[in-house]
Amino acid sequence: MKKKIVRIMMVFVILIGVISAQASLDVQAASYQKNSIIGGKKITSFKTYYNKVLKKQYGTFKRKQTGTMHNWNDKWMQIGGVMGVAVQDFDSDGKKEMMVCVAEKLNDGENSKIILQMYEKEKSGIKLTSELRFNPYYDRTEVDFASDITLSAAQSVEASFIVNFIKRGKKRFIVCEEHQCQQTFADGSGRDYWLIEYKNNRFSYISSFTQTGGGSSDFVYTVFTVKNGKTKTKQVYYSEDTNQKGKYRTYDTAIKKYFEKYNIKLNRNARFNVEVSGKRILLADKRNAQLFSFYNKRIKDDWKKGVYKFCATVKGLDNLK
Repeated sequence: MKKKIVRIMMVFVILIGVISAQASLDVQAASYQKNSIIGGKKITSFKTYYNKVLKKQYGTFKRKQTGTMHNWNDKWMQIGGVMGVAVQDFDSDGKKEMMVCVAEKLNDGENSKIILQMYEKEKSGIKLTSELRFNPYYDRTEVDFASDITLSAAQSVEASFIVNFIKRGKKRFIVCEEHQCQQTFADGSGRDYWLIEYKNNRFSYISSFTQTGGGSSDFVYTVFTVKNGKTKTKQVYYSEDTNQKGKYRTYDTAIKKYFEKYNIKLNRNARFNVEVSGKRILLADKRNAQLFSFYNKRIKDDWKKGVYKFCATVKGLDNLK
């Protein structure tokens, strides 16, 4: 009886969390819709809404910025603002939507999370219909190996974050790429690739090629397929950990087999490489559009003096021109 009560309470807590999250999004969407009225006129253009509302709401992420670090705590990067915007028919319904990539500051003011937002045109104006944090999928009911992706004012991690839009007939995929490497004040690297879709006015995970082990060595990559926000299947595709066996013997084969399921070909440089190159893994063709990207690279260092210079760039702010 006690176990049954506990289980009911857990379901109730989860349900309350889902309702609260949706309520929060509804409040935010309602607030944005109020902003659709300027000077007594309703905004019906995505471009106008972006320029008049979103830029005012979030600001714009600086396109290129450089800074010097001597230790972990040296802050040099501006971390908030819109990082990119794109208008496409993301759900194949014959109507175009606007997807926005935003770096939103966390409560500490020194870090930000990256969020993907989708906006639609409705009779009442432009409406925020869904948002999803830029994170690979992993089963949070298990050991929390993967950490949420953040940007830091003291950004010493070299990183490449890329969002692509893929068309395959009537199918639409939003493919995200993440690759990070810390080789300045520590040692470690991570990379993940995941597919999401926008359907029925909401973002949903399709699958994820997620790093679930390693950092400096003993790398493990697990493929998750997802249904209704929960793990449907999972399988280790590649492993350097002697305690886990991977389906494929090499990383190159594993990542290619993952994308083959979706008829997506990869660039020839889609090989296991610890250092961040900033190049996307997807094959560049007319059906594979790169929407947004963030790239941070250490461009100069003086090991003797302990001085390291970084350069961060974003692309995707000019898609509405």
